[in-house]
Amino acid sequence: MVEKKVERIRGIGLRHTIKLNNEEIVEIINFYNGRKQIYLVKEGKIKSFLDLDEEEAKELGIILCGLEEEHEEIRPLVGDRLLMDWFIIKKGYRAINKSIQDLQIRKKTGATIAAIERNGEIISNPTPEEKFKEGDKILIIGNMTSIEKTKLLIRGG
Repeated sequence: MVEKKVERIRGIGLRHTIKLNNEEIVEIINFYNGRKQIYLVKEGKIKSFLDLDEEEAKELGIILCGLEEEHEEIRPLVGDRLLMDWFIIKKGYRAINKSIQDLQIRKKTGATIAAIERNGEIISNPTPEEKFKEGDKILIIGNMTSIEKTKLLIRGG
């Protein structure tokens, strides 16, 4: 079984560490700006390294997922087009008891909060004055970069 963990690197992005069956480790750093770095580590030493821009990483991802034959149909889904992502507001996040307007989400990130799921109810198209609460599940719309910037802003980064 493959072991994996995810760590948040404050102000930078996410680090995914995967221990392969052959004891090698793959570390993937997803930067908030879309860049990706992939390290192959064995016995604590970097054996190889890739530095990919967002487009290169998407191409590699399509191939690794075995979707290259459907490439033209997949491209709009992974391009810089409109994406949606649900995100849960957890204890200690900066956004708790602050409104969409207080955080200036659209101005600072370019993303939009399209909905909030709270206590099983959906608040569609919340007003700018709507305040976030711990446990809210929010629907963010934007490109990949604006969505990641929004998550960082909500966390307090």
